[in-house]
Amino acid sequence: MRPHVFHVVFFEDRGWWVAQCLERNLGAASKDPRELRGKLETVLRVQIEADREAGIEPFTALPQAPRRFWRMFQAAEPWRLEDETVEPPAAGTPAWAELAIAA
Repeated sequence: MRPHVFHVVFFEDRGWWVAQCLERNLGAASKDPRELRGKLETVLRVQIEADREAGIEPFTALPQAPRRFWRMFQAAEPWRLEDETVEPPAAGTPAWAELAIAA
């Protein structure tokens, strides 16, 4: 299995933290930013299973995220997503990370 690598932008929106993939228009939300990685991984795994059941390569039927998320990503600060002990970004400060998931 080859891993799929996604660039993800994290941002706060009305009290919710959002994790938005850029390469494919998939995302997750949580009140606690430390939960976002797990929630996003669940969304990605469900998409992989749905695509396999449909007989297509995972993620190929999904478009890229809208340009506003790409611009947000370019203005954001890096966040070490793999280390859950690292404090999440301050409220209102977008952050980004890479996430790899095996299909």
